Amino acid sequence: MPFYVIKGTFHVQGYQPDGDTIRFQADNKANWLLLEGWTVKLNGKDHASLRFEAIDALETHYQGTHQPLEYANAATDRLLELADIQDVRWSPNRAQIISAQDGTRGYIMSRATEKNRRPVAFVFPGETDFADGQQVFVRPEMLTSSFNYQLAIEGLVYPTFYESLFYDLRQKITEAVREARQQKAGLWQVDNTTWKVGAIAGRKIKNWSRLFK
Repeated sequence: MPFYVIKGTFHVQGYQPDGDTIRFQADNKANWLLLEGWTVKLNGKDHASLRFEAIDALETHYQGTHQPLEYANAATDRLLELADIQDVRWSPNRAQIISAQDGTRGYIMSRATEKNRRPVAFVFPGETDFADGQQVFVRPEMLTSSFNYQLAIEGLVYPTFYESLFYDLRQKITEAVREARQQKAGLWQVDNTTWKVGAIAGRKIKNWSRLFK
């Protein structure tokens, strides 16, 4: 099954982005209707919250006992860099972005939404030769320029796969995570996880317990 290319812009001002989600405005709002599943939830600015395919970052807005903020914030900051969003100013305690040079160009490749009505997507910076709304069969090598792959290979996120994601694309992200672990990049400097690719739990494959030194 092909993915749909949807072009648009990234937005963070007034929001709480983290390492695996960001607001996105489609150039053509009608393209959201191409996706399977729940209707994409848009706010008053026609911004959709993306759910990044195949990765899971530590939470930055977590109640109670908090996951390690150092790596949660590192994933968020790197995502903003990848999206070329500059001059970011946070509110106290990084609760919200007060101002930023956002509205930068990008595009996503998505097939469907998840239960919270967010497009599940591979996310890319800049422009593409693919037409807006075009169906594309995504090959593994195409992922290397995605935010998803970059965050994985830099050791800033965990692998988390919907079982509907094609095996060759899961494998590409898995290879990136393995390389990051071997290099002890990012959170793999401190993570003691024992994990094995292939176990399915519900709609997602989560192959680890988060155990930190």
